Amino acid sequence: MILMNHILRAFIDKFIVVHFDDILIYSKGLDEYIRHLRQVLDVLRNESLYANLKKYDFYMDKIVFLGDVVSVKGIKMDEVRLRLYKNDLHLNQLHKLEVFIV
Repeated sequence: MILMNHILRAFIDKFIVVHFDDILIYSKGLDEYIRHLRQVLDVLRNESLYANLKKYDFYMDKIVFLGDVVSVKGIKMDEVRLRLYKNDLHLNQLHKLEVFIV
């Protein structure tokens, strides 16, 4: 992760997010995306690092990244995670009520 953050530091928070060996490229359109992708791949090649193309998806309008759904509409919590979070809150509230009742 340190290596990825170091070699891609010029792009982080401008058009990429890096988490371990996962690279999320975000762009406003196809032309910009292709330019960003080329820049990232050039840096990886210059550092003798290569992407496993079987692992990557390219030019998606929606993707789950670190448990959040990232899309053109913004970032939101994945539905499954959201339900678990709400259930956990509900159970915690019930637990607090039981403590007060006892």
